[in-house]
Amino acid sequence: MIYYLIQAYHKEVDKQYHRHLYPTYLTSYKMQLGGDSFGLQSGLHDALKFKSEETAKNWLEKGKNTFKERDWELVPVDSRIFGRAKLEYVIE
Repeated sequence: MIYYLIQAYHKEVDKQYHRHLYPTYLTSYKMQLGGDSFGLQSGLHDALKFKSEETAKNWLEKGKNTFKERDWELVPVDSRIFGRAKLEYVIE
């Protein structure tokens, strides 16, 4: 199965932490668009996973408007990359 992840990179070169090289992923522990649990996470398993590309695009737009200092992209990912564990943070 293919899931869609939303990842972001810092636009500015960060020579200390190299945040411009490694992605962070859009997440929401309350599974809602916006609000206090809406943010970025470095861990792949804690990232939001979308079954629908259209839904992912809507959330991507919210991420762009919230975190303007980042570059954004939508990434299709095969579910096998997550191993055999039951996936959390999946949005239809």
